[in-house]
Order: sequence, then structure tokens, then C-alpha cells
Amino acid sequence: MINAEQLIRKLIKQNKTIALAESFTGGLLSDEFVKVPGASKVFLGSIVAYSSDIKTSILGVDKTIINQYSVISAQVVEQMAHNVSKIMKSDIALATTGVAGPDKQDGKPVGTIFIALSSQDKIIVKQYTIETKLRQNIRRQGVRLTLELLSNYVV
Repeated sequence: MINAEQLIRKLIKQNKTIALAESFTGGLLSDEFVKVPGASKVFLGSIVAYSSDIKTSILGVDKTIINQYSVISAQVVEQMAHNVSKIMKSDIALATTGVAGPDKQDGKPVGTIFIALSSQDKIIVKQYTIETKLRQNIRRQGVRLTLELLSNYVV
């Protein structure tokens, strides 16, 4: 599996910047980037938007989209990724939203996660169901899957 350090090297080589919008991962994804020396060459920052209010007021996620699809949805994570890229003027943005537990949310079971990658030429949204009830494992798996999505993009 590719790690954040390898991804940062690829981003530096490609002269691309990255920004993050995190929900259920709560900063864990950002931590993977900032613990790498030299990350500041490509990592612009992160918004941890745990509440719906922050998703709408800071990230600009449309309230009608949240009301129609739920905060745990492909539509919301897509807007999170697209909007954080605009806010931070990054080449690439990643976003996460999901249910880490202990209870289901908006009718979605624990372990349901959505991740998105936004760039100038595309947006990719993935949905996963992580088969564990352990909150920390769901968060870690979400980070791993998000890094994997980025690694498939920056080849």
C-alpha cells in the first residue's frame, strides 16, 4: 500500500497542491500528510467539518443537498471536495464523510463512508461499507481508502 510520504513525493514531482475536507476522519487524514517532512511544499491545509453547519457555512455545501440526500452521501462529499479545492485554490482535493459509530446516522449504518477526489479535470466519488463496529478502525480504513484513491489518480 502506498503511504502519504510516497504520495507527497509524487505531488512534488508533478508540481500539484492538495487540500482536504474531512468529516468522520476528524483530522486523521491531515495527520498522515503533515507528519511527512516537506509536506508543506504541496499540502495547503484541511478543514475538519464535523457538523452539518460547518459543512454548509464554511465549505459551502448546499443545505438542500443535505436535506435531500443526507450528510452521509455521494452528493455531499462531492461538494466538500470541489468546494475545499476552490477555497484553498488547490490542484487536487480529497474529502471524507461517513458514519464511524457508535450509532447509525441518517438511516445509514455504521461503517458507511464516502470519499471524493476533485481536480481540474475530474471528480471521483467512492462509497464503501467497512465491516467493523470499531470506530477507530473505520476512521483508519477511511484514511487508507482515501490515500489509495489519491494514489490511483497521481500514478
